[in-house]
Amino acid sequence: MSDTSTTDLTRRTILRMVGARAWERRHGEFRPLVPGSRHRRVTFASGRTLNAVAFGAGELLTAPRHLDVADASGWIALGSPAARLVPFVAPALPRVVPLLRPVLEPLVARAPEPTADQRAASGFTIRLELEAVDGSRRAVEVQGADPYGITALSAVHGA
Repeated sequence: MSDTSTTDLTRRTILRMVGARAWERRHGEFRPLVPGSRHRRVTFASGRTLNAVAFGAGELLTAPRHLDVADASGWIALGSPAARLVPFVAPALPRVVPLLRPVLEPLVARAPEPTADQRAASGFTIRLELEAVDGSRRAVEVQGADPYGITALSAVHGA
């Protein structure tokens, strides 16, 4: 996402995610993942290439229920400075964040909610890369504005 203003609930979710254990699916089994322990370069359809680090995305739990996949990994694309910092900071977050949550949650709750104009100006790209059991690969990207709107739309269509 770019130029994204987050809601109170999104900030709280991020806080809880970085303070929780992460998982990935490897060879058909869920295994613990140290967020940021793996990195790669991702080239988007636009031609833009960014650094990405592994993190425990929720799709890792849902995708294998609907698709015959042995491996599932979540990645978040970051700018170079953040991508270089994450491997050093991320391993400590599940230990540190729960201790600091009583202090951090009131701070994240105080930030203003995004306006309709800020939401409309928030861009996002979701890239899904799949590798089938036979080794064939496919990728698809969805781009748009208002990441909160796409979350609601996905929930409605998924129901």
